[in-house]
Amino acid sequence: MARTAKNFAVSGTFAPAADGVWTGTLAGFDPSNRGSTGSFTLYLVDGTQGVLIDTDTGQLVLGRVERAP
Repeated sequence: MARTAKNFAVSGTFAPAADGVWTGTLAGFDPSNRGSTGSFTLYLVDGTQGVLIDTDTGQLVLGRVERAP
């Protein structure tokens, strides 16, 4: 079974949209190369959190993100 890191840095950019569905790229999810970027769609739930879905063919990533207090 593969081990996964629980804490790691993520960086990227997203283009905001009025409907709350943003597209962009994030780096940090590939454990063999944390600098490689992947394409994502981010769906805003409210002003503090969102759900992201990987939209490239590199790997499957689903996640929940939240703004730090």
